[in-house]
Amino acid sequence: RYARDDAGGRRYFLTDHLGSTTALSDSGGNVTARYSYSPYGDSSMTVLQGAAPTNSYQYTGRENDGAGLYYYRARYYSPGMRRFTQEDPLGLGDGPNPYAYVKDGPTMGTDPSGEFFTSVDVACARMPELCWNLLSEMTQARAGLERKLGNDCAANYWEAAADFAEAVRPLVLVAQIVPVRAVVELHHLLPQAKRFKNFFKRAQLDIEDFKIPLDRATHRLKPDGIHTRDGGDWNKVWDRFFEANPNATRDQIIRQLERMRRDFGI
Repeated sequence: RYARDDAGGRRYFLTDHLGSTTALSDSGGNVTARYSYSPYGDSSMTVLQGAAPTNSYQYTGRENDGAGLYYYRARYYSPGMRRFTQEDPLGLGDGPNPYAYVKDGPTMGTDPSGEFFTSVDVACARMPELCWNLLSEMTQARAGLERKLGNDCAANYWEAAADFAEAVRPLVLVAQIVPVRAVVELHHLLPQAKRFKNFFKRAQLDIEDFKIPLDRATHRLKPDGIHTRDGGDWNKVWDRFFEANPNATRDQIIRQLERMRRDFGI
């Protein structure tokens, strides 16, 4: 779990399915502050113990700049406007409104870098068993959480679980009828291989901001996983791109990524 230190001591983050900070707790499991959000990120904080925290990581895990905006790396987002304050670096590649936030589905998706939309429903539609198991674990965990963490902390966790359940409940029913290759792995859309490191570093791109869940077969197993020759060989496509574009800019790399996602169907 994640933690940060400030003048009030060490605080641990409790988050929901979007990565939004819903509470901070101390090392004893006592909730010291709670956060609540509107669907588009208008936030409020309630201090329960001690001094007000200086934590800026709030809605979807991004930094609140204190002036009503959130920093999403490539651009800023305004909860009040329900829009980004700058155009999409990809132009109209993600839709007709270059300022739109997560296709107007804020309870189902996030945009970690301001360039790349990813959604809870897409992951659950592709891997319903994963979501089904996760919901089951959340349900079974309630009593244990109350015993171990105390009612306040457990209640906060349960609220996050309920939000997640409401978002994906229609999709997990698919698990009953769709064959599922259940082992799930995280695919780095920007490859981890060392030969690519300098390209992404120069473009100020953090590969950890560009990951999606895939079942193992789709990810890397033969005959047609995306890292196999017959499946298109994801990293080889990047090799060819950088051979042709050794000084690729951030925007060029992001555009290439979007093309590859369409071509590979992920």
